[in-house]
Amino acid sequence: MEYIHTILNQRLYLLPEKAIYWEEQNAILIADLHLGKITHFRKSGIAVPKGPDYKNWLTLTCLIQTYNPEKIIILGDLFHSNYNQEWKTFLEVIDAYSKIEWILVKGNHDILSKGKYESSGLVVYDDKLDIGPFRLVHEPLSPHELKSYDNKGYDDHNLQDDKLISQVNIKPNDDFTKQVHEMTNREETDNDMKYILCGHIHPAIRLQGTGRQSARVPCFYFSKHQAILPAFGAFTGMYTIQPKEQDQVFLVVQNKVLNASEMFV
Repeated sequence: MEYIHTILNQRLYLLPEKAIYWEEQNAILIADLHLGKITHFRKSGIAVPKGPDYKNWLTLTCLIQTYNPEKIIILGDLFHSNYNQEWKTFLEVIDAYSKIEWILVKGNHDILSKGKYESSGLVVYDDKLDIGPFRLVHEPLSPHELKSYDNKGYDDHNLQDDKLISQVNIKPNDDFTKQVHEMTNREETDNDMKYILCGHIHPAIRLQGTGRQSARVPCFYFSKHQAILPAFGAFTGMYTIQPKEQDQVFLVVQNKVLNASEMFV
């Protein structure tokens, strides 16, 4: 069961498959598939079952059939290492769903040659992609960048469907040049201060039970300036986050996405 989270007038369906369906864009967002990681480990002599790779493909194709997206946007770390058989399988999936626009914002593990990406049919962005009120990247903002957002007076309530630019009214008078300059500056500020959607850290929350029982579960992590998606890949680690009081955390538990603030009131 998904959880519908509305932010900046955009409806984001947080899915138990650890993906987001973005209604206004008819797009599926996923991060950190790490395809080929199992093959990479097996080549290194580490005994790892192949089951998780099959689960990745099954989950992805089920999402496509359920939501019929126009775009699939991958927020980095599509592929884990060098070229291997999993890349061929991925190309078969792209070919089977060729009407979909497949987009990759490259992550630190996406090290295949430029030619491989160009021949795959993927639309590739090296570091970022801006759509509507969001900036799609792989890595979260650093502490320095978060501080910069605060210093610039970022207010997420002002970023509504990229309408900030429309608040400047141009009038045919002697100040026309000045108004154009002001409009350009506002546009640049808007572009610099978009809300971030990213992956990279594989966020998780530790749940504490009675006694010494505890378990970690993946989560969607929304803070003031950015949202971090859980890792989509079935064979990935997790990083336990320490959310602040005002942050919003949505837990992926079995086949549900649960708002943590509604669980622990």
